[in-house]
Formats: sequence, C-alpha cells, structure tokens
Amino acid sequence: MKDDDYLLLWHHAHIRLNDIRHQLIGVGGQLNAYRLPSPAFIYIVRGTARFRLDGKELQADRFHILHSGKGSLLDIDGIKEPLEYYLILYKASLPLLTAPFIRKLADNDSPFHKQYEFAPHDPVALLHLVKTMQQQWHETHSLQRIHVKALFYQFIYEVEQQLQMQGKQTVKPDLVEQVIRHIRECYSTPITLASIAQLLNYSAPYVSKQFKNKTGYSLIDFLILTRVDKAKELLLHSEASLQEISSSVGYPDLSYFIRIFKKTTGVTPGSFKARAGSSQQEADRPTLMLRLSDAARGFRRYIDMEHDKDYQYVEEGDFTMYKGTKASMGATVLLCLALMLSACSSGSGC
Repeated sequence: MKDDDYLLLWHHAHIRLNDIRHQLIGVGGQLNAYRLPSPAFIYIVRGTARFRLDGKELQADRFHILHSGKGSLLDIDGIKEPLEYYLILYKASLPLLTAPFIRKLADNDSPFHKQYEFAPHDPVALLHLVKTMQQQWHETHSLQRIHVKALFYQFIYEVEQQLQMQGKQTVKPDLVEQVIRHIRECYSTPITLASIAQLLNYSAPYVSKQFKNKTGYSLIDFLILTRVDKAKELLLHSEASLQEISSSVGYPDLSYFIRIFKKTTGVTPGSFKARAGSSQQEADRPTLMLRLSDAARGFRRYIDMEHDKDYQYVEEGDFTMYKGTKASMGATVLLCLALMLSACSSGSGC
C-alpha cells in the first residue's frame, strides 16, 4: 500500500483513545505475553530492551517507536538498565457511510493493524507530545480529553511524516536545532538548561557550549528572548491582559515578567503596546524600514526558522522613516489659492 493510502485511511477513520500509560521496568524485569487490547504505539524514552511482537524479535533502543494491532502478544526482556516507555492504546473505525474503495483499502492493508518499528528522525517533538498527552489523560475535565485527542492526531502526523523519511538520505538532527524547536514549542512551560540536557541525553555543559557557539546566545537568554518575542506578538495582536500574556509565555509572576520585558526591550509592556498603537495610526504614511543589528538578525533567523512573523517591533530607534512632503505641498496649495482669490477680488473677471 502506498503512503497516501495509509494517510487516507487515517483521515477517514474515527479515532478514540483507550488509554495512555507511562511504564517503568527495572533491571532484570520483564513483561510476558501481554496481549494488546487494541492497536497501540509504544514509545521508548529510556533504556534498551528486547521486544517481541507475536514472537518477532525487535531490538529497541531509546527513542524507538513500535506499533502493532489489536491482539498482538508483547514480550519484553533483556533489560540491562531501567526501561521507560509510553503505551498509547487507541481504537480506529471507519464510518458506516465510508466509500467502498476506502473500505477495500482497509481490508487489504490497514495501518491500524500494521506492525513496525523505527527510530524517528526528530524524537524530541514526539516526546513532548507524548508526555503532554499522558499528563492530561488523567485529568477529569472533558476539555483536557479533547486536547489529548488533538495531540494524538498531531502525534500521528509526526509519526507518518517521519516514517516517510525512512529510507531517504537523512542526517542526524542537529543538537542546537532540536533545542531551538523544543524552546519554540514549550516556551510557556518551565525550562532549564538541566531539563533540556536530560531530555536530549547530553551533559548540561556540552549543550550550553554547543548552543552558545552556534547562536551567540546562552540557552537561557535565548529562552527569554523567545518569550519576550511571543509576548510582543500578543501585545500587538490581542486584547489579552498583561497577567494573561505573562502567564501564557511562562511567567506566572507579572512583576517579574514586566522586569524581564523592560530589561530586554528597554520599555515596559504597556509602553510597547501604546507605541505600537500610535504607530498603527501612521499606516498611511510612507513606508517604515526595519533596522536590525547583526546579532538580532541571527536571533530572528533561529526564532523564525519555520514561519514568518506577521508583525514588526515598534521601539524607539527601530525604524527609519522616509519623511514625505505632505505638509509643504499643502502649504503651497493654500498659497496659490489665496493668490487666485486676491486676483478675482481685484476685478480680473473670475
């Protein structure tokens, strides 16, 4: 079956999450003949073990993903260091009114029963999704359950996208790029150098040195700049209160957020928003040109790696205006009009 056929079936299927489990097995431990109650993804985040699905042996390491269908027998042994993994159980069904050719695809080779394992090209994005899903799965509020389902679709997208990269010429994800992506996606959550180093399985000094060498910024300074960048976007394009903006970018303490914002930009959030408002009134004036220092350009290159900002910073010294001549032209017109009226009043037949 072609990749597009698998994606077509994912698109038409009704997906329901049955359970999301965070599993830990110690050294020497094992799991014997566990029958999967539904199709499942297994995402290994720590350790190495020998997995068997229906007797087929798979040597799975850290950041490997396994998938199998309902009824498969799972065995795990050969654990030489603590094994940590997530088990995502789901159900997929096609609606009654599904087109016959879609049902035929599912009968021939359904992705929900397919058995495979692979090492994702970019494991960090998947890890963040899985951890968030598992944390919110145990919330009783219906809103969290809806969010978990949305995250599961995003997880499927990441898995299918990275599966399609298998067999193609790829390179190992750059460490700094992985850090930047993690910061961009998780800036609203608590982040430290130690937590990122642990996530990527590197020492904190090594991560710090590599990040500084490539970006020119310390990791924490980069995180602050990212959060301030997001705060500016909200100040310009939303009516959210300062407290709401502060919390949404990772600063529950409003006074601390204001201090960080002013230290970074030179103005308070309120002043920034006010200046932006006054600049908007000048929209019909000649074009404003944005000036960025080399360091700022470097930062913008990393922050905007995957998308362009739809806003510009309105801060003192950031813009150069090509001044127009509206005022002088207006004065000239008034002078000419006065001369014409004067000529008419003196009997020139006007």
